[in-house]
Amino acid sequence: MVSVTPDTVRNLVNLTVDDVADDKVTEFLTQAAGEISLETNLTIDYSSCTEAEAAAVRLLAALYCLCYVTGGSAAGRSFSLGDLRVDVQNLVPPLSVLTGRLDRMIEELTESYVGMV
Repeated sequence: MVSVTPDTVRNLVNLTVDDVADDKVTEFLTQAAGEISLETNLTIDYSSCTEAEAAAVRLLAALYCLCYVTGGSAAGRSFSLGDLRVDVQNLVPPLSVLTGRLDRMIEELTESYVGMV
């Protein structure tokens, strides 16, 4: 079993603890695990889950982190909030790539449990 940590979430999108604190990432991990649990009809605990579940939870939490640091404002493919500037082209994968990966992961998690009781 795998544990998803705040560091692994931030590393996925090249953020630091100064950008998003551990307690905020942990909040996002809890939300992400709950959302993916609803999507897949699985019970997912981000602190003890399969590799596939961890990958999906980590990715969704990373997307939440990106939204958090940008404050929801964007100009093209660059985001800013106060002095923090994130250029998506240079630092993180485009959001469409991340969300596409998340969709595929959720689909695979759902398919692997269909018909199994």
